[in-house]
Amino acid sequence: MDTIKTDRPKKTNYKKWAFILCIICILLWIASTAVLLSISTTIEIEILVLMLNIFGTISNISLITGMILTILSISNKEKKNYQYYTSIIVFPILILQTALVYIQTYIG
Repeated sequence: MDTIKTDRPKKTNYKKWAFILCIICILLWIASTAVLLSISTTIEIEILVLMLNIFGTISNISLITGMILTILSISNKEKKNYQYYTSIIVFPILILQTALVYIQTYIG
């Protein structure tokens, strides 16, 4: 018997994971803002700083990973849908926002 080999292109889900990381980044920015707005005397400063550092670290890792996955999605010419377009639009905005925060923190 002869076996037929088919060379199917490998299906990738880069845009799906980039979209998930995009949502995670947005939720972490919202959570950080909520923590900053709810500063009260009941929250100690050390705990507040720790929470913001954790949110920032996870957000930065998600942002960098999401941008890499978005670039891989573009280079592999994945099918374009809402996940693809959301990642293409939101990640540059988040990078700009992150850059502005760092500029304000370290220069301003």
